Amino acid sequence: DLVRPYMTLSDGITEARFNVGVYCLTTPERTVGETPETYSVQGYDRLLLLQRQVGADYTVTAGTTYRQALLDAFAAAGLSGALIEGSAADDTLPADKTWPLVAERVADPDQTDTPVTYLRVVNDLLRAINYRSVWCDENGIFRCQAYQPPTSRPVEFTFDADDLIDGIVGENRTVVEDVWGTPNRWVFRQSNRAVGAPAPTEGDGVYTVNNVSDGPTSQDSRGLVWTSVIDYEAATQAKLVSLGDRRVAADLAVTSRYQVTVGLFPPAGHADIYQYVDSAAGVDRKVQL
Repeated sequence: DLVRPYMTLSDGITEARFNVGVYCLTTPERTVGETPETYSVQGYDRLLLLQRQVGADYTVTAGTTYRQALLDAFAAAGLSGALIEGSAADDTLPADKTWPLVAERVADPDQTDTPVTYLRVVNDLLRAINYRSVWCDENGIFRCQAYQPPTSRPVEFTFDADDLIDGIVGENRTVVEDVWGTPNRWVFRQSNRAVGAPAPTEGDGVYTVNNVSDGPTSQDSRGLVWTSVIDYEAATQAKLVSLGDRRVAADLAVTSRYQVTVGLFPPAGHADIYQYVDSAAGVDRKVQL
């Protein structure tokens, strides 16, 4: 069964409803002897339904648009309700892509291990065109969207810890920062070149980035070259470059995590962008949920 909880907020004049996801119910616990009977359950969003094993080899042929390949994957999983950004039809697979029943570990650290699931198939296809991983919105719809750097996306709400009257940020707040292990040289390789294509070279199947002097993790600052080699299945060289730039930007950003308690906020959604203001922590910046 699927359940769609929602919340309503009202000031006595205006009322607004907020759907807060669609969930598959698992591990029910029934209290015996109660009238009416009640159940305690755990709920997971519809991504759980994509985490089923395919159970056989799965192949998408060269020349298929990525949009069609995604639609076919959802259909093969027996699932409906997917919104796929139109630009997914702009590129086609450069070579046949097969997910064996038992797939080998791959170099890309973002990819999951065996066994192959429908979620793995969908996310591999999305990654090849530099899309975000599939996610489910507040209405339970599968969403497939092109990746945008968080810095370029608009702020949806401001959480202001300094606002003691109207703010909803609690007193307990923690800041965590970590730069250990950040690379300063990246070698990105296209792993799905067409049959008969020449050996990959820089600019044609290979994309290399060196951080010589930018920040405390650079080659100059460390006095060390810290290399990360990542294989991507990319639709084109341009997509390989965009995937590489996305990885470099994520690695270069000093990861700061703010753990805060807030009041009820039903509009919060997947990877939303907010402004967080907290003078005690010296913070006034964009953050991603």
